[in-house]
Amino acid sequence: MDYSLDVGSNGKSKVVKHGTKEVTREGFEYELTVNFELVNDKHLAKASKDRTNLFSSSHEFVITSKTGERLLKWCNAKPVTTQEILDKISGALSVSELSEIYKEFPSYQQSLQSQFVNKKEQLEQLINSKNFSQNGTTART
Repeated sequence: MDYSLDVGSNGKSKVVKHGTKEVTREGFEYELTVNFELVNDKHLAKASKDRTNLFSSSHEFVITSKTGERLLKWCNAKPVTTQEILDKISGALSVSELSEIYKEFPSYQQSLQSQFVNKKEQLEQLINSKNFSQNGTTART
């Protein structure tokens, strides 16, 4: 438990309880892949560090066996190359499919942002009704 001695509004010292404190032993030299922090007495957790990007956008949740299954699947997954993702982006046939690819690879969202945006614009252009002929006449822009 972590406590501190603070001065209250009345000028008197009081002990303030801050909850559990992370304690790492001397010489701990490993880089954590995921670190969950329990945030309240209902056992809700949040990822304070997440190199997997599985939990970085998640709200607080209860850790279950499903959490472990997600981590195991991530550990056993074959690494994907940038070219494979570019191929998926290029092959997307709808904005919703492109959105799924975007969500599937959060660690590539920033580096491939322009490719995602360009493909989205291309797909939206295809479904724009101004680009279709109407009643036998071609739409003019």
